[in-house]
Amino acid sequence: MWEILLKYIFQQPLFGYAPRASEILLRGAGNHAHNSYIELMVDYGIIGFIIFIFFMFLVFLKGLKLILLNPFYKAWLHSYIMICILFGGFALLYWPFLWVMFAIILGRFNIGKNRSNNNIL
Repeated sequence: MWEILLKYIFQQPLFGYAPRASEILLRGAGNHAHNSYIELMVDYGIIGFIIFIFFMFLVFLKGLKLILLNPFYKAWLHSYIMICILFGGFALLYWPFLWVMFAIILGRFNIGKNRSNNNIL
């Protein structure tokens, strides 16, 4: 499946095809490549891939800062790191839990940051 999708990546490398295009392109071989990074490249191209990876890195940095505010959040960051690792082995791009994890880390960071600025801890 990866071999099939890699051919499509090289045909339209910049912008990709469309959301969930990898599922359509793999109809004969299966529904998913079981690698979200490859699916991301097929669906959104290099530009979309770079934007998404930047966003994932930003969430990671916010998680590290959140741990500095309160060590209680280590479990959230560990969970996030595991999701990033699993992202390469499974098709998680359209998995709702991934986006919920992003929202929790970013939301808790903003709340924790505001509380520490106001000394309400």
